[in-house]
Parts: sequence; C-alpha cells; structure tokens
Amino acid sequence: MRCLLIVFSLFITLSVHSQETDTLLSQYPILGYYRLDMTYEEHYNQASKMKEECSMKDSIGIVRHLILINGIKFNIDCTDVSSCHDVRAMDFEQYSSNSSPVFFTGDSYFLDGKLMSITINSLPSDESMMCYMPNFLSTMDLPKNRAVFDISNVALHNKLINQANNLFIYLSEKYGKPIEEYEIKKLSQKQNNTSQKYNAQWYSLCNSGAFLPRAKWQSNGMEIVMGISSNGTVSISFLNEKELSYSNLEKYFKPAEREQKITTW
Repeated sequence: MRCLLIVFSLFITLSVHSQETDTLLSQYPILGYYRLDMTYEEHYNQASKMKEECSMKDSIGIVRHLILINGIKFNIDCTDVSSCHDVRAMDFEQYSSNSSPVFFTGDSYFLDGKLMSITINSLPSDESMMCYMPNFLSTMDLPKNRAVFDISNVALHNKLINQANNLFIYLSEKYGKPIEEYEIKKLSQKQNNTSQKYNAQWYSLCNSGAFLPRAKWQSNGMEIVMGISSNGTVSISFLNEKELSYSNLEKYFKPAEREQKITTW
C-alpha cells in the first residue's frame, strides 16, 4: 500500500512539473526565457534568470551561458541586455525596400520599447572568425544589404552546413514545415588550402556581419530563421517580421506629413 502511495505521489509531482514547464514554454516560447513584444524591464528580468540557470565554467574558468539545442552548444550571452539595440532612424536609412527583416538580427532589437528580434549563435571555435572573408569587389555589384564572402576554411564551412541541416530537421519537428528553404552548398577541399570564391549572396546585418539562411518557419506570429553567420557559427533568430518590414518602419520613421492650413478669424 505504501509503495502505491509513493508511486501515486511521484505521478502527481511529475504531472505538476510537466504542467509548469508547458506553461513556461507557452509564456516564453523563445528558449524558455523570452518572447517577442516584451518590455525592457521584462527582458532584463528574464536575462538575469537565464544567467542564473545557464551559467557554466569552461576548462580555463571563464563563465559562459550556454544552451544545448539538438546536441549543439549555443552561446546565449548575446541575448543579454549588453547586446540589445533600439532600431533607430539612422538604422532605417541603411535599410532598403528590397531588404529582408533579417537585417535586424544578429543581436537583439527593440522598437518603441518592445522586443522585436533576438538571435543566438553556436559556440564558436578558434577558427570561426577566419572562416569567411568579405569579398568587397564582388559585393559592389550586388543590391543594397547583400554581400559576398570567400571561404578560407572549407572544412569548417562544410561542418556548419551539416549542423544546419541537422537543425533543419529538429526545428521542422518543432515548428512544422518551413515556409521557405534555401540550399547552402558544400565545397570540396583544395590541396593548397587557399581561399575559395563562394557565389552565395549573404544578407548584411544592421550592426555587423552577415547571414546566410537555411530555412524559415512561422509560429504564432513569430518568424524563426536559421542559417550560418559570417562569424563562422550556426545562427537562429526569432523575429517579428511584420513590425520589422520596410513598409512598417517607413511609416514609423517617416510619418505622412499633415496638410498645413492657415487659421482664419
């Protein structure tokens, strides 16, 4: 009888924990800590909670904040308040009608006091920063907010593609069929290990760097974009595509001029 009571008690405890977890994920669908449209204060509180729960020391004692997604370690320090930016008028001037809202990813962005996008990147290796080198000459012929990068580390590039393809399967199970898919081509390793030209067009980002998408999903009004960053990492962004669209930001930063009328008396 006592064993039955213990089993029943354990079942109740697990059920309550499961319900609490589901409620938390529903309230904060982004990594269990964030949601779009949250205020500065709420974001600060959740970032502090994230630091407490995801803190880890590496082999040399440096504290990192990591989360594991499909076997890949992601650095979520970039979701902290130190990586937050307001979308400014000067940022909009660098934007174009042919650009994607992905322009406002790579960091976290707020508009009118509300969170519009948040990005996480896989933990970089020692070789990550030198994997992709800007090809400024080829970029000159491209539309605004597009870029071309040569590849100096083909092995790492191909490894990132494998990770992105595995994440594609994982995120499709989580969010359903993607609304858009893109092919990121692998390269063959040359014997002399020289940089190789890569004709893919990357999306330039507002603050720094560029992004090469693998797929996009939509979930409850939120867009999820996954691909490779020019910093040599796999990147996942959660954003409000509608609010960050060119047409919406144009209305925000360039309101229609009101007709001026002279008052008569």
